[in-house]
Amino acid sequence: MWNQELFNGMVKLAKQDCTCATFTAAGFVRRGLIEAGFEMKKAKGFGTKRDMIVGHIAQKQPHSNFEPLYYRNAKPRPQHVAIIGGGVASATLIAALEKRGIQTTLFCKDSQPAEGASGNRQGAVYPLLNGEHRGVSRVFAPAFLYARQFVEQAANQFDFDHDWCGVTQLIWDEKSEQKLKRMLEGQFPNELIHQLDAEQTSQAIGVASPHASVHYPLGGWLCPAELTQGLIRYYANSGKLSAHFNAEIDSIGQVDNGQWQLNGSNLPEGSNFDAVIVANGHEFSHLAQTKALHLTAVKGQVSHIPTTQTLEAIKSVLCYDGYMTPHNPNTMTHCIGASYDRKHIDTDFDSIAQQENGDKLKACIPNVDWVNEVDTSDNQSRQGIRTVSRDHLPFVGQVANFEALSNAYDEQGSQLHQLAQHPELYCMLGLGSRGLSSAPLLAELLASEICGDPLPLPVDVLNELHPSRTWIKRINKAKPLS
Repeated sequence: MWNQELFNGMVKLAKQDCTCATFTAAGFVRRGLIEAGFEMKKAKGFGTKRDMIVGHIAQKQPHSNFEPLYYRNAKPRPQHVAIIGGGVASATLIAALEKRGIQTTLFCKDSQPAEGASGNRQGAVYPLLNGEHRGVSRVFAPAFLYARQFVEQAANQFDFDHDWCGVTQLIWDEKSEQKLKRMLEGQFPNELIHQLDAEQTSQAIGVASPHASVHYPLGGWLCPAELTQGLIRYYANSGKLSAHFNAEIDSIGQVDNGQWQLNGSNLPEGSNFDAVIVANGHEFSHLAQTKALHLTAVKGQVSHIPTTQTLEAIKSVLCYDGYMTPHNPNTMTHCIGASYDRKHIDTDFDSIAQQENGDKLKACIPNVDWVNEVDTSDNQSRQGIRTVSRDHLPFVGQVANFEALSNAYDEQGSQLHQLAQHPELYCMLGLGSRGLSSAPLLAELLASEICGDPLPLPVDVLNELHPSRTWIKRINKAKPLS
């Protein structure tokens, strides 16, 4: 009867100042109740019994579904939040905070929004799924559906190029066949994803395909630059956003009143804020508080190719060992790409990547004539640098104080049960190549955490998005943090 699970359950169900008394005075019972959270002492026994133990809960610890190191604690709602960035992550955060009445100030180092990785002409919007429906699938399935809703609502507020034309992922080799077959074993609704044979694929994409495919009928493409710029312009006009461009942030630090102070060039006077969100892509490493995060910068080059009478027939986004969008009627171009370069972290034109963007399409879709009309020779392209994590999931939440965490881990080892964190400093980073599908829901998640609102994802998924998860896993395995 007496066991630690029982004692822990008593404390879990009890309220502050709850009392308890036991007929037994056994030492292991008293110690177990103390370990669970009661303050216990001996007292005169009941009736003829010499001793019994009595106790109460002097300090009730709030119950949480979070493991201690993953805990996301509720905080007072801030009045004024600074966002460092200028891409789709920043734009969606502004929207989420504005809904809550939070005054927001954006600091963007460029002359206008979406000059970085969010500045492409066209980007595909579809979920990242797996057959086990874990990890990325648990994040991107709901995030994609939320993103569709978000985009439709934004389209009611301002104009930007987009088309829910569907996304078709070709089964172009043995590896992709195995991967997509496992994905379909997840038994997702047909409205989200279903398989097509080669003939059905040709009908879906509008041109000949030698391959079968999986099709995302709710997917499509949009112009990231126009969406990002439109959101920031819309909320700046609403009066809840103050946007500063050509504003370079060199450092941030807390002042005596607990607010955060931003330091750099072209900043307004009195740049102090209740909370700060770092959403500046690969430039997270320029700030002392975030530079230790386990994220990697990757260069991607997309090619802009002119459409032709044949290519105009393409009516679905194509994914293979790359992607190709239908033509945008406003630019009469397609986007194909993108390269993946970890070595050259710059925005210089890459002639090899330009050639390979076209070659990959032709290699993956052989024996059809239309691919020969894909012409990258005019070198029209765009380069962007995005951040990726090892597990392909973003980093969303409060930023740990890595130096303090390291010192605490050195002292306590695997007994460490609380992260040292920077108060009211948050990040939304590592969106990779799927930011259009994930950013709206992740922004809603972070705004909910900052404002103490209910969080829109389950606890196990929140743990997988925690900015400190790589360190927490190392702590749990008693490994060095770096």
